[in-house]
Amino acid sequence: MWFQLCHEEAFYLFTVMKCIKIVGQNSCVKKEEELWDYMSSKRVNFPVLYKAYSHLRTKNWVVRAGSQYGVDFHSTLNLCGSVAKTLLVLHISRNCNDFDGASSSPWNINYYSVEERIVARWNREQSRENCTVVEKESCKSS
Repeated sequence: MWFQLCHEEAFYLFTVMKCIKIVGQNSCVKKEEELWDYMSSKRVNFPVLYKAYSHLRTKNWVVRAGSQYGVDFHSTLNLCGSVAKTLLVLHISRNCNDFDGASSSPWNINYYSVEERIVARWNREQSRENCTVVEKESCKSS
């Protein structure tokens, strides 16, 4: 059976869930360090993307691409106006200044912290209704 996984999902399933094995071209099972180096060489920002992915997975969320909603797991594009979804924005930052070589090992991922921001959808019609109600109430009190 063939599955195509993103780098972050494959690494998470391999290291945290321990439910898959990843085999190289030489038919040998990769070690964590080898796999981390490979993934980091394919994606420069792999440590940050993996931290975001693993953060969401530890909350028992199923992480999907979301491109049908105008967003992606990695970045926002244009959020479609007709989509009634809440947008979750993650800000990933390094915790210490003397940290260098972020992609040197999987354990350095602990040097990153995650800050969540929820962007609620603003609805113009609801805002108009609230404004109208406030105006009517202020007129009654006069």
